[in-house]
Amino acid sequence: MSKNDACRALALPEGKQYMLFFGLVRAYKGLDLLLDAFAAVKDQLPDLQLIIAGEFYEQEDKYRSQIEANGLADRVILRNEFIPDADLRKYFGAADLIVQPYKSATQSGVTQVAFHFEKPMLVTNVGGLAEIVHDHQMGYACEPSAEAIAEDLLDYFAHNRQAAYTEYLKKEKTKYAWSNMTAAFLNICK
Repeated sequence: MSKNDACRALALPEGKQYMLFFGLVRAYKGLDLLLDAFAAVKDQLPDLQLIIAGEFYEQEDKYRSQIEANGLADRVILRNEFIPDADLRKYFGAADLIVQPYKSATQSGVTQVAFHFEKPMLVTNVGGLAEIVHDHQMGYACEPSAEAIAEDLLDYFAHNRQAAYTEYLKKEKTKYAWSNMTAAFLNICK
């Protein structure tokens, strides 16, 4: 789905840049870090918006208060609901960058969905996330701090890195193709 079609389907303004925080909202996923990072760069990136799409398993009011305190109320789109698989293409289609500012993790299914939709990612260097997202090639693998996240957000959007990172990601994505997995399996069975 094209970005413009996705924006129309989600009733989002066209001509904006969107970062997507997708999935269940839990404390370890670092939404608070992302909101502080966004506040730090909001004046330098006036067209940047944040979509938070997924059910809150934390107190939503805590995040709403942080959004208000950081002056982000008009820049954050909250979709506190279960997102069905059929709508993934809309959310990922609208996004310019997938953000996973986790404080702790092992892996994340969101990373593989981002691969599928060929979307650059910003992840934090926790668990196995940085092993998959090659820093400054298909996105960023930064430290789990608002300052590091803000620095990479600014680099990505101010320097228009989407096209280059998407091209690298498309090449890297072939590693995860079923044809490669079955070929490796058949090679082992010989």
